[in-house]
Amino acid sequence: MIYQTVNRCDFVDAFIAMNRKDNFSYKGLNTLFEYFEELSEIQDIELDVIAICCEFTEYFDINEYNEYYDTDYSDIEEIEEHFILDNGNGSFIVNE
Repeated sequence: MIYQTVNRCDFVDAFIAMNRKDNFSYKGLNTLFEYFEELSEIQDIELDVIAICCEFTEYFDINEYNEYYDTDYSDIEEIEEHFILDNGNGSFIVNE
């Protein structure tokens, strides 16, 4: 198997090349890159854009999340049923 190291720009470009740039905001893609970069320190990571788009969803605020899941959370800190990546700007990414 051949492995390739990708930087932040390569990561974002992979989403653009696969016509998936609208699945996440630029901030969301950066948050995902940082998450996978940290994870790659303990295990090999395959950059599979389609799998990432299937496994992760970005919500732009807690109200959008509440509407989708029919919940009534006031803050992402209350969400326990999903793994959350905080974008730090009110938006967040959920591992479905």
